[in-house]
Parts: sequence; C-alpha cells; structure tokens
Amino acid sequence: MTKKNALKNIPKRSYRKPILLALLLTTAGGIFWKWSALQDWQEQTLAYIENRDIVTLETRVTPEQVLGAEQEKLLVDNQRSLRNSATKYYPYLQLDVKYCDAQKTHEGILLWGLHDGEMVIDMATWEVSRGFRYCLECQATQNDFKILQSLARHGQSMTLDELQKELHIERETLAPMLESAKKKHLIIMRGHLVQMHFDNPKMLVIPKTQINQQFVSKPVGDAQIASKNYSYRQIIALAQTAFGNEFKIIGKGREVFLPVYAFEIANKDGSIQIIERNALTGKSLY
Repeated sequence: MTKKNALKNIPKRSYRKPILLALLLTTAGGIFWKWSALQDWQEQTLAYIENRDIVTLETRVTPEQVLGAEQEKLLVDNQRSLRNSATKYYPYLQLDVKYCDAQKTHEGILLWGLHDGEMVIDMATWEVSRGFRYCLECQATQNDFKILQSLARHGQSMTLDELQKELHIERETLAPMLESAKKKHLIIMRGHLVQMHFDNPKMLVIPKTQINQQFVSKPVGDAQIASKNYSYRQIIALAQTAFGNEFKIIGKGREVFLPVYAFEIANKDGSIQIIERNALTGKSLY
C-alpha cells in the first residue's frame, strides 16, 4: 500500500481532533490575553480619572462661612445636625464665541451647564438663564426661538396680530409655527393671546458670560464629579439655534467645573438630606 493510500485510510476524526484542540487553545489564549489587557486598561483609566486634574475655579467662601451665614436655615434651630460636608464639581462647557449687536462685533466666553442646561450670565453672582433647559428637552427650532424671543420682549405675551406684525409674516405662515411651539409646551394660547409657557423665564440674554476670575488646574482627588445630563453637541446646537446666524463658536470648547459644597444634614427623625451651596457665592445653585 502506498503512503498516499495509507493516508486516505486514516479516519478523518483522528487528525481533526488535535487541530480543533489547538485552535480552541489558541482562541482561549487570545481571549484571556485581551480580557487581561482590557482589565489593565480599565484599571489604568480609572486610576487616571481618580487622580486627574480638572479645570475649575478657586472657591471664594469656606464651608464654615456658609454654615455660619445659614446656620438657622440649614440646621433649623438645632433640630438638625451636620453629619458631613464634601466638595462636588459640576460640569460646564466653556466656549469662545463672537456675536454682533447693533453697533459692532464682540468676542467673549460663554459658560453653559452640562448638568442643568442653562447658561451662566454673570460669574460674580452666578446668575443663570432660565428656560433654555426646556428648549433643549424639546429640541426647539429657530422658529420656536423667534416666537419666544418676541414674546419675551413684550412681557411674555402678545396677541396674534401683534406677534404677526413683530415677525413680519403672514397668518398662514404663523399658524403652523405656533402649533409646533404649542405641541412642545413652549407656549400656550388663550383665544387670540399667545403666552410663554415658562415660570419667570430669563432668555433675552447676551450670548456671553461676564467673567471675573480665572480658571485654574487642580487635582480632583476624591471629590465627586456631578454627571452630565446634556452633551457638547446638544449645547452647541442649541446656542447656535437660539442666538442666530451672526453668533459664531470659535474652536471646540472645553469642559470646566464649578466647585460646590454638599452638606449632609441629619434630620431629627433619622432621615438624611443633602443641601448644596455654590462654593463661589455661598448661595443655592437654583
């Protein structure tokens, strides 16, 4: 019998088993290596996140000063007790922008909250807008903002005739715009009256934050980072929609953080309440 015929007579299973076993061992080894590498990468990433530096603002008040100024409010005549205090950082998107008014072009910095969806108007007092968050949630369009800004300029409500003249459009064009804004709960209509559907809105603002202190880089340590509820893309799209074609964002922007004191208060019944105060102003965030 020739060598060729002898090989033909060998059962196929007899030489397939070692090959399959080798393949399985090789695959298992590859999976184990990848899993180990992934675990190492995750550990390194977590270690970096835990020890990384963040861009933030220096605190202007201490936790003791906040407690001293608001002791009666926070502790309610010693009916509650302070269990712990910690620093927490809230994320904001910092954008370099340029915009126009009636006279000239201006450049500045715009801070927008990635957690609350509102822009910071003045850093010194931490005054913020009110209403942009709702526009983020419903993906407001340029037509929506045209209506809202017109209403805001006239005490939050206008008649249909007044709004039509303000926008310089025909009633047939205005009707679907109003219906869209109403479906998004941005406006309400009472007969011929159109009204903003916001509680104390603050949306007629210059697209710039008044800056009175510089950002610094510092290690986050074991402080807590608040989660983001909105993405860079959402904030940028909203700002461009709200402020019009003459508003321009320069560059990509960066993430910065506001330091906040979180006080853990124990109530008399044993329940726990977390009260937060802005570490720049000592005031409530909202």
